[in-house]
Amino acid sequence: MLLVTGLVGALAGCHWGQSTSTTDSPIETEVEGGVKFRNLVLRQTNPKGELLWKIQAETATYSPDRKVAHLKNVQGELLNAGKPVYKLTTPQARVQQQQTQLILNGPVRVQDLRNQVVLVGREFIWQPNQNQLLARQNPQIRYPKITLTAKEITANSKTQQVRAQQNVQVVSQRPDFQDLQLTAQVLLWNVNEAQLIAGSLTNQKLRGVEVKRIKGPNMGERAVGAELAWNLTEKVLTLREQAQVNLVNPDVQVAGNALMWRVEQQEISSQAPLQIFSPSQTLTAQAQAGRMDLAQERVELRGQVQLNRTQNPAQLNADQLTWFLPTQKVNALGNVFYQQQTPFLRVKGTEAVGWLDKQEVIVSGRVQTQVIPVQ
Repeated sequence: MLLVTGLVGALAGCHWGQSTSTTDSPIETEVEGGVKFRNLVLRQTNPKGELLWKIQAETATYSPDRKVAHLKNVQGELLNAGKPVYKLTTPQARVQQQQTQLILNGPVRVQDLRNQVVLVGREFIWQPNQNQLLARQNPQIRYPKITLTAKEITANSKTQQVRAQQNVQVVSQRPDFQDLQLTAQVLLWNVNEAQLIAGSLTNQKLRGVEVKRIKGPNMGERAVGAELAWNLTEKVLTLREQAQVNLVNPDVQVAGNALMWRVEQQEISSQAPLQIFSPSQTLTAQAQAGRMDLAQERVELRGQVQLNRTQNPAQLNADQLTWFLPTQKVNALGNVFYQQQTPFLRVKGTEAVGWLDKQEVIVSGRVQTQVIPVQ
């Protein structure tokens, strides 16, 4: 009883709040004036009596001013509303305990007990009154086949949201997003909804996100936009505002303000205006909506479709158009209009099939033609 009372009295004098401690071995006085304990347990409760954290250590050495403890072989729990939400482990850590927060410095591993998120870092601040776990000094999140790094990461223990900021980088090894790397300055991860949102969010100074392929045969593929939403369940990337996807095979650029990239299904689509450019074919298409099948190398466009060729200039307009990239064949339907410069030709109709690179277009259905002979 004297031993336990003496230990609790020493901790109370060190400004460790409402903590309680137990020990199974004698207290050792260090040469530098510190105090060393073995098999130490630290607990902190709030005014309601709810446990906020519980830390167990094989050994603990207090600093001479009794404000800092150096713990070894540590295990602990961080609690919310009296229930454990995080489990922490570390071979050694420097700990500061106060009534409203717990600060740990060292190679700490924190696991969320409700999902598969694991935080690894060297500085953690647990603020239970704010439902917040703050990680600094370039921490890392490890999730099945996903790794996230940033200068600072904040986890909300109540909403299960993770916010990462400054030099954020996400690398995926998931089969549906193989070898993709996401880079941004701010990212919000809604763990329960399995969704990551990166880019502008509410801060206009932090605009911009990039996704690029860092390995594999299509290495070099790149997507940019002001904001990106990555749905892990539906397996889709959605890029918004000045979005652009640059593909390697086929060599095509897709641009718009709302692009959906289903990487595993090899499909890019948009229900909003978009542009598609093929540098090798010098063809540019634009429409009110469209879909690109990367596996079949086929583009399907609808709504005020316009296809332009810059080499041997030609233009094809229609309500709907299918563009087969390998052969440059196009099928057009509805309000078809075709025009070429040399020799000058204008044709209107309801349907068309052709090859703009060969200047071969067959228009049918109430055809109207205007030809200017070469002088």
